[in-house]
Amino acid sequence: MRGILADVNCEGQVSYLVALLRSGYRQDFWDSMNLEALRFKDVALNSVANDVDVWNICQNEGLVLITGNRKEDESHSLENAIAALNGPD
Repeated sequence: MRGILADVNCEGQVSYLVALLRSGYRQDFWDSMNLEALRFKDVALNSVANDVDVWNICQNEGLVLITGNRKEDESHSLENAIAALNGPD
């Protein structure tokens, strides 16, 4: 896994979480994971990227998406992308 990707709706929260993990006694833990904390612009996604594109970037780049508001009722939703595109690898 390369790192975590903050969705546009929670960049502040992810920044705060990463700051906590990089401070004090947690620093060694964060360093041992060797993860990057990225935003959409870091992976060439725009703020209105559809969920399928976000899913594909996360899979191709080895990123875990941290989000709070991806839609689940649209044909190109994150839930539908995961159901359609997820595989054993």
